[in-house]
Parts: sequence; C-alpha cells; structure tokens
Amino acid sequence: MNIRPAVAALATLLALGATATTQLSVEVKGPVPQGSNVFTYIEATVPTELRSACPEEIRAGSPIGPVVRGPGPCILLLVVVGPNSPYTNLGWDGRDSNRAPVAPGTYYMKIAHRPVNTNVPWTDHWVPVHITPQTPPLGPLLSAPAMTSGQTWPISLSDAANPSASYWMAASFTTNRGFGFGPVHIALDIDPLFLLSFPAPNPAIFSGFQGVTDNAGNASASISVPPFAPRGLQVCVHAIVQNGLTVNATNPLTRVVR
Repeated sequence: MNIRPAVAALATLLALGATATTQLSVEVKGPVPQGSNVFTYIEATVPTELRSACPEEIRAGSPIGPVVRGPGPCILLLVVVGPNSPYTNLGWDGRDSNRAPVAPGTYYMKIAHRPVNTNVPWTDHWVPVHITPQTPPLGPLLSAPAMTSGQTWPISLSDAANPSASYWMAASFTTNRGFGFGPVHIALDIDPLFLLSFPAPNPAIFSGFQGVTDNAGNASASISVPPFAPRGLQVCVHAIVQNGLTVNATNPLTRVVR
C-alpha cells in the first residue's frame, strides 16, 4: 500500500493550519509592463485590518533592498479584509518617488496588517511584483490561472532564449524574506510548503517542478490543491532556469485560493 499521498496530504494540512490564523494573502495581476499600474487582490483567512489603503513602501530586488518609493497620502486609511471580503483596489502605479517609471525587475510592496479588534503590533507583509520591459521580454516567465481549492493548478514556464535548459521550481506560503541563490534573489520563504516542494518535490502534490525545458523553452508544472485549503490562502511559486553557467530567475507568481 502506498501511503505517501496520505502522508503528503497530512503534512499539507498541518502546514495550512499552522499559517491560517495569521495568513494575509495578496495576488498580483502580472507580470506588469513598465509604466503600468499594479493591481492586487487581497484576502485573509481571518478578519484582518490593513494600516493603509496603498502600499507603504516599495523596495527593489528584495524586502531589504533600496527604497524606491515611500509612504503615499493614503497611509492612515484603514481597510478590513477577510475570507469572504476581499479588497481589490490596493496597488501601485509602477513609479518611484520622483514619479518616474521604475526599471524592469522585481520589486516588493510593503503592506502592514493585524487581526481586527486587537492591539498587537503590525506585521509587515512583502509582496513581490515583477515589472517587465514594454517589449516582450526574453527572460523566463511563469504564468498560471486562478487557484481553486480541490483542483489541480497548472503552471506554465516560458523561456524562448533557453531551450533544453534545466529548471527548478519551489513554492511557499509567504514572501516576506526570501533568500539569495547565486546572483538572484528567490522570493520564497523557507516554510512548510517550501520544504514539501524543494529540493525533492512531493509527487502527491507537485508535478513538473524540476526538469528541462523543451525545444521552444517551455515547460509545464502543477500543484494539486487539497480540498481543505482555506479560501484566502496565499501560494507563491518561483523558479530558476540554468543554461550552462547562466542562472536566471523567473517572475515570482502569487495566487490566492478562491
């Protein structure tokens, strides 16, 4: 009898339970072309208040990278979100403090939150946003539809410049710290979901998370989302593609279970 799927499902359930009490989830509509507005979809697994109706800070490269934009004028407007009350207006216009469009790359938006009706300290939630050039980028890109509880979530990797190249994907619930991997920053936090997906992806949950791109530079992967995954749970996927000595990171791909 193969008990591995049952063990994997149990491990996922424990991971979900460990994060559900404080989980803020942000889905970014992207990648985003340079100079365009960044739109977000925000939910939480419990009623949660946001300290601001817009991102409080934008940093380049990582959550500890240089600040490219500080707090906006809506800093004191409180917003409440929950598992059945999403907020879809919080976003960024893709510009720096001098109102100039930021350069292509990965940026992090800071959102402060805490459970409603509490006086606990605010928690910073860092959201990765990938800005692409106005012309179609050659670099590796991840894309995926919405994520639904109890269904298989398909993920597409495209990198026309690197056919027959090795790639590795991983997933996490949060993106608040990340880590460096050679020349690139990986947006994923090393949490229970990350440990299930890397370095040995559990086949009961993750499919195609490691492999080689085809002759066109494409690859497909998926996550089997368990039916008990709560609405409002955030999942982020990030990948690297290696061709010889060259290593490139994809855009961080974040979705919210609906």
